[in-house]
Amino acid sequence: MMTVYKILVICVMVLGCQSSLAEPLQVAIEHSVPTVSVSGLGKVTVKPDEAIVTLGVSTENTSLQKAYKIHTEDMNAVIQAIKAIGIDSDDIQTTSYRVNPVYSQERNQPRNRLKPIGYRVSHQVNAKVRDLKLLGNVIDAAMKNEMTVFNGIQFASSRKDEIQQEARAKAVLDARDRAEIMAMNLNVKLGRVLKIIESGQAYPMPTQSFMMAEARSMSVPQIEPGTLEIQATCQVIFEILQ
Repeated sequence: MMTVYKILVICVMVLGCQSSLAEPLQVAIEHSVPTVSVSGLGKVTVKPDEAIVTLGVSTENTSLQKAYKIHTEDMNAVIQAIKAIGIDSDDIQTTSYRVNPVYSQERNQPRNRLKPIGYRVSHQVNAKVRDLKLLGNVIDAAMKNEMTVFNGIQFASSRKDEIQQEARAKAVLDARDRAEIMAMNLNVKLGRVLKIIESGQAYPMPTQSFMMAEARSMSVPQIEPGTLEIQATCQVIFEILQ
């Protein structure tokens, strides 16, 4: 049993050494041959096919118990209203729920001596709208409640992962094109790819927002989703063949 234990320890130590040496070895290879480092950018433009609507209810009352009761009734009414439009329960997610005391605005009074004059209960949710044709109806249904707080819309694409992969592929091709132009003008040839680093991705979600009074004055507001531009960037290091 003791012998097996020793062998296992030796194996772990050897594997650890190999892992720790891998990066310095890669750096040594890069510095031992001529290289060129280039950046690549890939862009894909798509039309959004879904949206996240952020809304909630904020309730104040001198009694905490009454604030809870009124708030629960109002928030449940908003959620039931957007469900009636066709939003599934799984697409409604609470993002924040807060209960805070409300203090008077008396001046020259230390905060630790203030007594609450009431309580504020706030509840915010994100509702995913998978059919953009329903977007205006969802907003209209929610805003019929006078206590609804509407915090805007974020547009997105259900094909996010697929689009990001396409942007990555374009970024790599862009990097190779740039490297080939450099190599051609220097009368050299590109060799192996020594390293690829993904610098980052940009997935903007355009936001639309409305004043509450304006939203309530429109029976069904018209929302224009526009387009989304997804970006991916990378850095590629090529070997140069003399």
